[in-house]
Amino acid sequence: MEIIAQKFTDPFKLLMLFAEGDWKALGYDSEVYVKEDAKGSTTIGYTITPEMRLAATKEACQYLYPKRKEEDEEEPFEVQSIEDKKKLLEEAQKQIEKLKEEIESGGEKPTQIS
Repeated sequence: MEIIAQKFTDPFKLLMLFAEGDWKALGYDSEVYVKEDAKGSTTIGYTITPEMRLAATKEACQYLYPKRKEEDEEEPFEVQSIEDKKKLLEEAQKQIEKLKEEIESGGEKPTQIS
């Protein structure tokens, strides 16, 4: 791994080589390896395992796509009764009138909307 890190200074390119399973470009001799233990059992495995490829793909995605931020969810305004709706409408009409007056006067004084 140290040799690979020295050869490939761009971490994204290195991750993509692993994600693609490009064992030749990474300097491996073969796509698979054969390992024999002391008892004579033979194990064959991938030089770049599917798990390694998946991990590299996930890591490379961080360079391509920003992490999504959690959106602040505002609680919806609930009006329970007709009286509440009438009050809300009256407040909105007052605010509209204030804005109209400000526009007609040329916007000289700032209006605070509550």
